[in-house]
Amino acid sequence: MDVGQEMVFAAEIIAGSDSAIGTPMTYDFYRSEMHGLSPVGSPTYVPPESTFDKSSGESFVCSVCGYVYSDPNFSFEELPDNWVCPVCKMPKKAFVRRN
Repeated sequence: MDVGQEMVFAAEIIAGSDSAIGTPMTYDFYRSEMHGLSPVGSPTYVPPESTFDKSSGESFVCSVCGYVYSDPNFSFEELPDNWVCPVCKMPKKAFVRRN
């Protein structure tokens, strides 16, 4: 299904193992266990040390992938409303202010 900027895939599981191991990667698992961060092998992975900019007093962080917007010459407020995260392509409104 095309839902604007994203694609949603729905499927019916017709075969599988009766002895599944591990926890399925549901959205709840992603938010509670992964804290909204991408797995290490993911193309959108951002290393933890670059997730938050501790050197500046204020930054804007993508609430989906953890990308930190830090351009000393162009403030976050000056970005156009249709600007998207360069990592996960989420809109500007997905970013939160961090002190």
